[in-house]
Amino acid sequence: MEGFNEAIEKNWREPINGRPVYVIWKKLQRLQPSVRKLSKPLASINIQLERARTELRRAQQDLMQDIMNPQNIEKVKECTKDVIKGDGIIAKSQTDIEQEVLEHYDRLMGKADNKLKGIDITIMRDVSQLNNDQRDNLIQPVTKKEVYDALKDIGDLKGLGMDGYGAKFFKATWSIIKHGLIYVVQEFFMKQRIKR
Repeated sequence: MEGFNEAIEKNWREPINGRPVYVIWKKLQRLQPSVRKLSKPLASINIQLERARTELRRAQQDLMQDIMNPQNIEKVKECTKDVIKGDGIIAKSQTDIEQEVLEHYDRLMGKADNKLKGIDITIMRDVSQLNNDQRDNLIQPVTKKEVYDALKDIGDLKGLGMDGYGAKFFKATWSIIKHGLIYVVQEFFMKQRIKR
């Protein structure tokens, strides 16, 4: 988007006094009017999305009226995306699609073990334990690379944070805002709290 990076850079260069988290928060708040102004031309995307949905509904209705018409079948195919199962096979039936969605979220969330009452210390002593180097590694300061890798692992379509910005924003502006964000994250892990 034209002017986007320039607006971010200009905003980020203007100093704000305070603790690191406060500075980041205020810069993000100060940036919101500029981002809104720049994104106004994108408002028509909702209109385009609604048109696409209308076209899909129309194509589906046409298909239901003449189910064997190859042109109608192609129209619906153009409006929809395939659901590809974990084994690479395309899910064709509604049941297969539902099952794949459920399995996808099961893999993400895991399953609770209702039988686990507590931790058995004697069993824990019999299993492999961390050596001193591994323990030391767990308490090493968080690196810049770890902060960036964690950000990259957040999906672009995740919901917005309390600041109104999604992960996609932070990824797109990383080269401009990274120093402040890295400092805030590292400070949090060193002090184990966020000071305002």
